[in-house]
Amino acid sequence: LFLTFKKLIRLLDSAVGGEPFFSRLASGKIDDKTVVFAGDTGRVNVAMGRRGKTPSKFGCRQEVDFNFFQAHLWREMKGKSEHIAPAVVWREIQTFIKGHRKVADSREGFLSREDYMELVGMKMNWAVRGSRDDLYDLFLSYESCKKAINGFDRMDVAFDVLRRLQQHDYKGPPIHHLYVDEVQDLAQIEAVLMMRVLPNPQAIVFVGDTCQTVSSETDFRFKDLRSCVKEIFYPTSSPEVVKELWSLLVNYRSHDGIVQASNHIVSLLEELFPMTIDKLPPAMGQNAGPPPECLNFDELSRLLCELDSKRSSRSTCLLGANQL
Repeated sequence: LFLTFKKLIRLLDSAVGGEPFFSRLASGKIDDKTVVFAGDTGRVNVAMGRRGKTPSKFGCRQEVDFNFFQAHLWREMKGKSEHIAPAVVWREIQTFIKGHRKVADSREGFLSREDYMELVGMKMNWAVRGSRDDLYDLFLSYESCKKAINGFDRMDVAFDVLRRLQQHDYKGPPIHHLYVDEVQDLAQIEAVLMMRVLPNPQAIVFVGDTCQTVSSETDFRFKDLRSCVKEIFYPTSSPEVVKELWSLLVNYRSHDGIVQASNHIVSLLEELFPMTIDKLPPAMGQNAGPPPECLNFDELSRLLCELDSKRSSRSTCLLGANQL
C-alpha cells in the first residue's frame, strides 16, 4: 500500500482509540463540512482586513500551512521583527517548538520556553540564534491567531494521535513493515509517531537525503533521527546500539562530472552550516562525464536554440542525455 504521509496520518487518526482529531461520517470518512484543508482555495476559513480577522460563514476548522500562515496570519502576529523572515519563524515552530521529539511526551503539544532554549542550543538557524526569546514570543502569537480562526497545523494532528496512543490501542489493519521515503520532509515528532505505531526497529526503513530538504516545514538531519530511534527503541542502551547510517553513494541519475560539482557545493554547506546538514562521504556518478558549464545567453532565442532537442546533439555544449 503506497500512501503519502498526509493520507497515512489521517488513517491513523481514525484507527487510534479516543475521539478522532477530524470529525468523521458514519462511513469513517472525514466530514468535509467540518474542515478546510490547506490548498482548498475555494473555501478559506478566515477573512482578513484592516480591523483584524473574523471567522467566515463556514465555521469549520482551517488547516494552516506555510502559504496560509504567510498570507493570512503573519501580518496579524504581534511582535514580528523585520530581521526575521516568516519562513524562518514557521520552520522554527514546526521543526523545534512543535516538531521536536520531546514534544511527544509533553502535555501541551509544544516545548516550553525553557526547553526550547535548552534543547535547541546550537542546532538553531545561525541567522536567528540571538533571537530565541523573540521567536518564542512569535510562536505564542501564532498560536493565538490560529486559535482565533479555529485553525490547526500538521504538528497538532501528529501530537493528538500520539497522545491518544498513550491511552488507547491502535485498532487499524495490522502494519507489518514501513518503508518511509523522503524522510527529510518529516519532523521528528512525525517519525516518533510511526515508531510508536509500529514498535519494531527491524520493521521500519527510513530513506532520504538532507541535501533534498525542500519542505518549508522542517529542518532535518539523520543525526536527529538516530536520536529518535535510540530514545524510542533503546532508551537504556548505549548510543552505539543504533547502527551507523547506510549511505547510498552511487548516483545513477547524473554522470560523475555533475556529481563532483555538487559534491563541492555540499562540502561548502558542511563547512559553513555544520549543524544543518549530515556530513556524509562524497557521492560518485556511475558514468564518467564532463564538468558542467555555466552558460550565458543574452538572447532568449539563443538559449531556446541550444535546448532544441533536434539541434542539441550537434551543439558545442552538450545537454542532458547527449553528454553520455
